[in-house]
Amino acid sequence: MARGSEILSRTLKDCLSPKTLVLLNLKSIEKEGGSFGLLKPEFLEGLAELVEQTAHYMAQEGRELDFIERLALAVYLLIKGHPFQDGNKRTALRMLVNCLRLAGLRYTGRPIDLAYRIETIAKSDPKEKEKVFLELASFLKRHLQKRTP
Repeated sequence: MARGSEILSRTLKDCLSPKTLVLLNLKSIEKEGGSFGLLKPEFLEGLAELVEQTAHYMAQEGRELDFIERLALAVYLLIKGHPFQDGNKRTALRMLVNCLRLAGLRYTGRPIDLAYRIETIAKSDPKEKEKVFLELASFLKRHLQKRTP
């Protein structure tokens, strides 16, 4: 089990690399329109570490975060952190789907339902961070399947 956990941790770290996130944002802008601009490069540099620090803090409070919960937290932080001029929600969604794919999973629900969840995060009160990202994680867990080769 520890080996699988290490692989998922590395997968999440790779998904949250600044280079990957910038490329996903560029793809989003090219496909759906908008203006590219990196507003907070330091935020992108520290995103993976912020996810791990938050998970560590929550573990000390008695709440261990699994891979999907950490991924949902990363989606939340990316949306709320607003590191790009445009396409932050779209970039978070692309990162989520890409990271699930790399972890051997796929989202099986309706795309509109996932888009609604992303929009809900954007509109949420920052004081409700834990509740909001854990709701996304719970939603995802109900709509995930292992990818078949």
